[in-house]
This record gives sequence, structure tokens and C-alpha cells, in this order.
Amino acid sequence: MFKTACKLMMLGIWIVAGRTAFSQSKINDSQVTLLSSRSGSEKALLFNQLADGLTKTNPRQAILWSDSGLSLLSQFEWSKERIHAYSNKAYGYFYLKNYDSSLIMMKEGLNYAKQFKQRKSEATMQGQIGMFFLQKGEFDSSLVYNVKSIALLKNVFESAEDTSHLHLMNISKALGNTGQIFIRKGDYEQGFHYFVDALKYRELAKAPPESMAKLTTNMAGLYAYLKDYENSQKYYLQTLLLYEKINDRAMMEIIYGNLGVVEKNLGNNDKAIQYYTLALKLDEELGNEEQKVNNLCNLAKLYLDEGDLDRATLSYHQALALEKLISSKFTLAELHLNMGLIYLKSNQNQLAGKHLLKSLGVAETEGMNTLIYKIEEALSQVYNNTGNYKQAYFYHVKYHNLYDSINNENSRNRLSELQTRFETEKKEKEILRLTAEKTEQKLAIIEQKSNLTRQRMIIFTILLVLFLSAGLAYFLFIRYRLKQKNKHIELENQNLQIESRLLRSQINPHFIFNALNSIQHFVLNNEKTQASTYLIKFANLMRNVLSMSRKEMVSLEDDLETLKINLELEKLRLKDKFDFVFSIDQSIELDAIYIPPMLMQPHIENAIKHGVEKKEGAGTIRIEISLPDHHLKCVIQDDGIGREKSAVNQKKGHVSVAGKLTRERFEILKKKRGTHISQVIIDQKDSHGNSIGTRVELIIPFEKD
Repeated sequence: MFKTACKLMMLGIWIVAGRTAFSQSKINDSQVTLLSSRSGSEKALLFNQLADGLTKTNPRQAILWSDSGLSLLSQFEWSKERIHAYSNKAYGYFYLKNYDSSLIMMKEGLNYAKQFKQRKSEATMQGQIGMFFLQKGEFDSSLVYNVKSIALLKNVFESAEDTSHLHLMNISKALGNTGQIFIRKGDYEQGFHYFVDALKYRELAKAPPESMAKLTTNMAGLYAYLKDYENSQKYYLQTLLLYEKINDRAMMEIIYGNLGVVEKNLGNNDKAIQYYTLALKLDEELGNEEQKVNNLCNLAKLYLDEGDLDRATLSYHQALALEKLISSKFTLAELHLNMGLIYLKSNQNQLAGKHLLKSLGVAETEGMNTLIYKIEEALSQVYNNTGNYKQAYFYHVKYHNLYDSINNENSRNRLSELQTRFETEKKEKEILRLTAEKTEQKLAIIEQKSNLTRQRMIIFTILLVLFLSAGLAYFLFIRYRLKQKNKHIELENQNLQIESRLLRSQINPHFIFNALNSIQHFVLNNEKTQASTYLIKFANLMRNVLSMSRKEMVSLEDDLETLKINLELEKLRLKDKFDFVFSIDQSIELDAIYIPPMLMQPHIENAIKHGVEKKEGAGTIRIEISLPDHHLKCVIQDDGIGREKSAVNQKKGHVSVAGKLTRERFEILKKKRGTHISQVIIDQKDSHGNSIGTRVELIIPFEKD
């Protein structure tokens, strides 16, 4: 038969409002600082918060923290933290299976609340004691405390002392627990009333779906007790879908076990075994011995009904091995009932009678009528098998009387009527909810239309503003582009003018005059080879200069070739007064890199004219080309007399036109290309401050082929 109520461990454990979980057993540095700066009640609060998260995982430490909190609080003054500490200490002892100490702590807390007439705290402690006895299977004691707790909780709510969500949930939980007790005692009608009442308070609290589903699970259990297995299966499957979705394994464990019983009674043994297997797996994971005993017993009964005595016996002995770990009298009574049934089935009447009488002794003390009539029926069979017909008749009569009182027609009719009213009310509420939703939807449509009109006006205004803004932006953009174009044209014109002036400066009349003089000198002295060589180089130089002056970019190879010809002519003219060296990074592809033409030429001219030409003895000009950090770097270095000494020898008021034009050209290139372009001239000196030459460093823009 169905054992839903016995398997449903109370899910909503009573808690003191404001508990905050701390999953630690030691005080950290910040909490030490907090403790040192707080009053006694504030320190007690911290100790209680530390204990909150440890009552189940480390109950001994939770008890120590609770004692620390209690030591700071006077029992002659009211403090909710003292109640909090009593509650934590009681839970700690409960999980240590020290049930006597647990009950003492709860009663101390109850007396303390009564002493100061704190109704909410009194109701909390009454409910906690009621839960304690429910878990122990002591139904009569549990019922006394639960009923008192419900009365106090409702009184607090009705007087508007506390109308909070948490308080309404506490009322609902107390009602649900009480409903379970009546179901286990066989009073299904009362149990149904309490479940419905619990549902109403949970609806008032606007509880989330998973909380409402717990009461639906209770209703499913009630349908199973009434042998309405189809409705029971429907409600269990509804709640299972929700709990599987949120992965609530504690509730899944309960529902799997209960569905196993339902499927067995519907004749679906294979499905029942699947559900029992899932439930037992979760029993192991969660360490729930009592649930494991229930599921093993139910699985054993299934095997027993199928005639598989070996498997049935194995499952029962596995359950019996856990007997010492069972705290619930209901579970204990059911275990021995099931052991009695298996021995009865295998004709071991003496052992069957022993277990059945032990089960009856436990069940009668707590009025467990749903078990008692089954035990009496089984005992009647045992005594009949052993020839003790007087005792067989005695238990047979008791069985029928109790069974009829639980399942009499009037009671069943009233319960059926209540169920019908409950289902009807549920449907009416659903209709009202759907009607309200439909009305809200209509209002929402009207509001949406109104909003749509406003939105259209807003969108039209925004589009108009955007259109005007776009027109203005387009006008400003065209104006900007025109301005940029004019600026570019202006820069191009400046560049052309500067390049033209630079070309004129580069074809220095003095240089041409000196070159022609040199050629004449070689001709008059009959130095035909020298004259021919000089004339060819001079012609090549003129051709290169004129060719490059018409181009915006030339290859680095061509530019360096022009510089080399220039240097060679000057070297011939000055009769080897200087030498020159090119040092080029091997990674540079000279024919693949393009630069503005003749940027280095003015500095070469200066190195000769103002450097090595006036030096005593031979000089050297060094040209270095490298590519650091993706920039083309050109260094022109001479060891001549230096700029300062050269300036002294120049005519007063002399201005270097080539130098000025080169600077202007660099500025235009900066504006035009926007890349890193620079020229730096360094006067080199020795340790005594004497000039030892000039170094020019150029960063030149380039393009790669």
C-alpha cells in the first residue's frame, strides 16, 4: 500500500527570521575586528550567523558558536538572538542524533519566549518541536505542538502584527505538516482540510511554483491513499517536471519513490522498478537512510508480489541493516511490518509474528492507523496458520473495525465531495485568472494602440530632426571636403614652387661653373680619359636631376645612384680631398622602396662645402641607410671643420637657400602625408669641445612596391 506521507520528510524546516548562512567554522580577521567593536547582542548575532551554516555540516561547531552567543545574553532580558541560539543548538543536537538534548534546547527556547510573551517566537518554537516529533514518528505529540503553533501564527497574522511573505509561508508549512499527521493517522478528511488551508496561505504569500508544488505533492499522496492512482500519478508527474528542471534532488528523491508505489499499483512493475532505482541512487548521494529504508521495503514488496522471494529477502535485509539509523517511529514500524509480511509469505510464521508484534507495539503508541489495520490483518493470518484461532479471530475483528472506520462510505463520500469542491474551486480560480488575464490583455492592447500613436509622432519628429541633421551634416561635410581639397591644392602648389626653387638651388651655378672648369682643365692638359669620365658623369647627373625633378617619388636605388655620381664629381674636382662610404642595411630592397627625390642631396652638398673641403688633409663622408621600426632612416656624417667654424669663414649675411627650402619641403611632406618625418642636425665634438664634424639624421617617408 502507498506510503507517501511516511516518505515525505518535512521540506520546510522552521527557521528564525534573518538567519544568514556562514559556511565556515573559524572566525576570519574581519570578523575578529567586528567582534572587538560590537556590543554583546551584536556579538551574539555574529556567533549565531556562524552557527547557521554549520548545524547540518558541522553540528558540534554549531553548538559551540551557539553557546558563545548564549553566554553573552542575559536570560532575564528579551533578545531574539537568544531564541536564535536555542534553535541552532537544538538543530545541532538533532543532527548528532542526541534527540533528548535537542528537545531540551527547544523547550528552553519555548519557555523563554513565553516568559516575555513573544508570540511569534513562541509559535516558531512550538512549530520546531512539532517538526521534531513528526520526524521521530510521534504523531500525537507532534499534533499538540503543531496545532498550538498554527493558532499563534494565525493570531499574529490576523492582528496585523506580521503579514509578511515569510510569516504566511510559516503558517502554510505548519498546516501542511499537520495535514501529513492526520493522513498518517488515517483521518484523510482532516488531512485534506489542512492541505487546502495550507494552499490558501501559500497563495496569499504569492509563493513561487516550486513552493506550491510541494503542496501538490501532498495532494498526490492523499490521492494515492484513496487508491485514486491515476490522479496521484498526474500530480506527481507535474511536480517532477518542475523539480527536475531546477534540479531539486531532495524533492526528486521523494517523488521517484512515490511514483514507484503508484506505478506498482497501476500494474506497471517495470516502471516502478525504474523509479525505485532512481530514488535509491539519490538516497545514496544525499545520505538519507530513512528514505532508503522506505524505498528498499517498497521494492522488496514488489518482488514479493511477483514471487521473487530471493530478491525480496535481500532488499528487506538491506533495509533491516539500517534499523539503528532510523529515528522515525513510523519508518521503524513499517520496516517490521514488511519483514513480517515476507516471513508470512515464506511460511515462517514464528518470525513473521515476532516482527509484526514489534511493529504493532510502535504503531499503537502513536495511533498509526494506516499501519495498524494492515498489521492486524497479517497477525490474523499468522495465528490462523499456527492454529491459534482465538487470536486469529481477535485480530481479524480488530482489523475490520479499524479498516471500516477509516474507509467507511460516509467518510469516503464526504472526502469525495471535498475533492470535487477542491477541483471545482481550482478550475474556477483558473477561469478567473484567465478572465483577468484576458481583461488585462484588452487593456494592454488599448494602451498599446495609444502608445503606438505617440510613438509614431515621436518617430516622425525624430526622423524630421535626423533628416535636417543629416542635411546639415552633408552640407558641412561637402564644405569640409572642399576646404581640404583647396588646402591640398595649395600644398601641391607650394610643393611645386619649393621643388622648382630647390631644383634651381640644386643645379648650383658655382657647381656647374666648377665642373666645366674642371673639364676644360683636363682638356687643356691633354687628360682625355679624365675629361671624358668627368663629362659622362656630369651629363648623367644633369639627366638624373632633371628626370627626378618631374616625379613625386623615385626608387631609393635611383636616388642613391644620383648622390654617388654627385660625390664622385666633387671628389674628382677637389682632387681626392675626401672619400665617401655608403653603408646600407642588407635587408633593404633598394629597387622596391620609393622616396621623395633629392631629400639627402642638400645635406651632401653642405657636408662637402662646409665640412671636408675646408679641412686640412683628407676627409670622409659616410652615408648610412637603415630601416628601424618601419621608418627609413638616412644618416649623413662628415669629419670636416663643423658648422660653427664654417660660419665664421662665410660672408656676413649669407643665408643657405638650399637649407631653407629643404626645411620647408619637410614641413609640406609632414602636412601632406601625416607620417613620421624629421631631420636632426648634430654638431659633433671631441672631449675638449673641438668640432670633429657634423651628423645629419633624416627620417624619410617611403612607399613599398
